[in-house]
Amino acid sequence: MARGDVVPETLLEVKRRISDALLDAGGVSGVGLRGESVVVYLESDAAGTRKRVQKIAARLAAGVTVVYEVSGRFKKQ
Repeated sequence: MARGDVVPETLLEVKRRISDALLDAGGVSGVGLRGESVVVYLESDAAGTRKRVQKIAARLAAGVTVVYEVSGRFKKQ
């Protein structure tokens, strides 16, 4: 790697960077990783929630694959 080259972010760093925004969007229960994708756990399969998540991901994690999993609401333990 040459001097001045940008080191690519790891997927974990991307997840950490976008998690708060996704969780604050409403309708999102959690954020995780699966393979080379960010998994967004949805409370329900609502089109509005997916649209909000897509906008956030496009702004904060362009080029990262986002996978949806309908999980219901997670309960704090």
